[in-house]
Amino acid sequence: MILDVWGKSCDKTTFFVDANLFETYAPASRNGSAPPPLPLETVYKSGAGNVGSLVVLDTAHYDRRLWHKCSRMWRYANSAADAADFDYFVKLDTDTYFFPVFFREHVSRNPDDSFFGHVLRHGVDRPRIGFSLLQGGMMALSRNTLRSLVDVLFTADCPDVIVDEKDARGEWLWQREDVELARCLRSLGIAPQDAFDAAGRESVMMFKLSQHMDMYPPERFNESVPGAYYFQRIEESGQTHWGPDCCSERPISFHGYKQPAQMKHVHSVLNGGDPNGFSDPAVEDQMSKSYPLSKPPADAPAGKFYAKPPPCPWDKTGPITISSNFDGGNIIHVSTAMTTASAGSLSPPRSKSGSPPVPPAQAVEVTLHIDQDPYTVLENKVHYQWFYFKASMSFGSKAPLLVHYVISNANEVSFPSAWPDSSVCVSTNGEKSFERKTKTVYDKEAGTLSWWHEHQEHEQGCYFSFFEPYTYERHLALVDRCAATRDVKVAVIGQSLEGRNIELITVGTAPLKCWIQHRQHPGETQAEWFAQGLLNRLCGLEDFGAVDGLAHKAREAFTFHIVPNMNPDGSAHGYLRCNAGGQNLNREWCDSILPDGTVYKAPSLERSPEVYYVLKKMDEIGVDCFADVHGDEELPFNFIAGAEGCKNWGSRLEGLQGAFLGAYCRANPDMQKDISYDPEDPNGAILTVASNQIATRFDCLAITLEMPYKDCLTCSDPKRGFTGQRCARLGASIVDAFMHVKDMVRTDEPFWETLVDDDKYVRPTEDWKTMFGVE
Repeated sequence: MILDVWGKSCDKTTFFVDANLFETYAPASRNGSAPPPLPLETVYKSGAGNVGSLVVLDTAHYDRRLWHKCSRMWRYANSAADAADFDYFVKLDTDTYFFPVFFREHVSRNPDDSFFGHVLRHGVDRPRIGFSLLQGGMMALSRNTLRSLVDVLFTADCPDVIVDEKDARGEWLWQREDVELARCLRSLGIAPQDAFDAAGRESVMMFKLSQHMDMYPPERFNESVPGAYYFQRIEESGQTHWGPDCCSERPISFHGYKQPAQMKHVHSVLNGGDPNGFSDPAVEDQMSKSYPLSKPPADAPAGKFYAKPPPCPWDKTGPITISSNFDGGNIIHVSTAMTTASAGSLSPPRSKSGSPPVPPAQAVEVTLHIDQDPYTVLENKVHYQWFYFKASMSFGSKAPLLVHYVISNANEVSFPSAWPDSSVCVSTNGEKSFERKTKTVYDKEAGTLSWWHEHQEHEQGCYFSFFEPYTYERHLALVDRCAATRDVKVAVIGQSLEGRNIELITVGTAPLKCWIQHRQHPGETQAEWFAQGLLNRLCGLEDFGAVDGLAHKAREAFTFHIVPNMNPDGSAHGYLRCNAGGQNLNREWCDSILPDGTVYKAPSLERSPEVYYVLKKMDEIGVDCFADVHGDEELPFNFIAGAEGCKNWGSRLEGLQGAFLGAYCRANPDMQKDISYDPEDPNGAILTVASNQIATRFDCLAITLEMPYKDCLTCSDPKRGFTGQRCARLGASIVDAFMHVKDMVRTDEPFWETLVDDDKYVRPTEDWKTMFGVE
């Protein structure tokens, strides 16, 4: 992709990959022989025939020591046979869009710039840094600077090994390749330099252009705004232009284009069309009307360039504005175009029965992509499916405005089989309530998920999501309400990778210890709605601490230990299944073995502190029964998955699970017992999963509880689907189920021999369609 857009315009483009990706990227160099010594350089050709080079380093893909890798990259670049042919060496991230022609213009005007890009000054006040550095999306070193760097690599002034410690902000020292590069060059008296044009406008952008156009001087600094660190100490940079006039007319780079479609489209738009066929004439025509081309300067290279690049089309184009840059948000705006639609596209239709057919209406089609979680080492994949964004009519747009929303990478997500019968959640009243887009359509052949919405004058913007969101802000409010309630204890037992608190809420006074944890997978927001309902009932949050009679008895029968959000980082970032480091927390409950035979230690403070702290506290306190609360993308039911595959599964645990589930179904008809995941084979339990680990570790009742994203077929309500409030009621009802089995949890009596039929274990099946007669 990079070779086919800006990479082909560089004098040489080289990609560096890890050793374990050798077979993927350079199999032709093997010819069936033993692996060659590394590093190894080979020719790399794109699908469009553009040629670059690829270097396989002697590093590991799952090793996150980024300075360890980048230092070897710089060393190789300096030692390459053709190194003397180049005046500058530019390190670029794969989500950076680079303008080689404007880079050449900059260095011709600024020949003394030897280490330049976008200077970050907030590091001056940070412990373990104390100096400025370059943002890592684009960093340029002159040939002499590179030679000087290599001379000090792996010395006391520029060490290879960085200790396994965190700085004050919770960042691992060995992840910060930009910090260590600046540290090494600082020891040589070389300081980072900003790349501003003559008017004081930025040439190297940290973000996408549209994001920079929304940024203003330090007096507007707000710590809660994503990317707010950008403003810290910015007054020292000399920048004088902000907002729409932020950026150079001859930019060197933009940063943050994560999807291939973004890179293709920005290349087409900013360069006025592409010979490789990436340009979209319809979109270009629309863009040329919105952002007319200026005449290029007399000294501009041949070709068509925008004198000032327009806002990137997937951020701000046309009559509708898309935003997900908020707590829990996730979407990428790919494009906006005019289309047509008949009245039947909407629900309900806009024409009355018996009236003449309504002609196709002018409409807008907004194409979207769901953004990805970080790469998951243990599962060797990237998860994504959660989406949550706001759509607002742009200034000057006239209502009603008919919009067709199309998620064009729906077939590439983690669970594409979940889309049939799914319906998108929508709120038009500031998220006070959500309804369902019952005419949501999944086109398997096209790979799209789409729906229509008619925006009205009174709307302040519509929110669309996979399920009703439960934001981190709402989570904090829930915890604060618990902390303010009598006889409820809230303790911080640790922090996440990004420094957010892991709270443990304790209520009750009995020896039996019941643990209920929620939202290991952050995109499963049902889980925290469930936690809200559970805590409301046990703590009396809605009645000044007063609880109902059964809840009062439950607090005398159990001590409840409740973790309302196991993954606060992922929740804030809008991820589906991972924490900030890319770990699926529900695979981090014990050690496992990687494909290369390496032992993957888990849980660990380096990768999964969220699990580490909770499991440590469980070992200290003990567990007598346990529930891990989730949401399931595919099955349209509430259900529990048990410990059938654990080595200690037998009559006792089978009887406990049967009695628990029988009582739960009686307490709330949204729960049922016939449908669940197919049980694991005997002794086939995956012990990295929380419920299996706890069932085995503490020989106790341990379940995974799942709730649907779709309509719940046991009590169907297509207009609303399964809602956050129904999740909350299911959370409140679990108290009934635990109270039913309280005398069975640790008894030595064979209670399973006398269970009534409704309490006996039922082996579930995942094949609900056969059971319900659905084709």
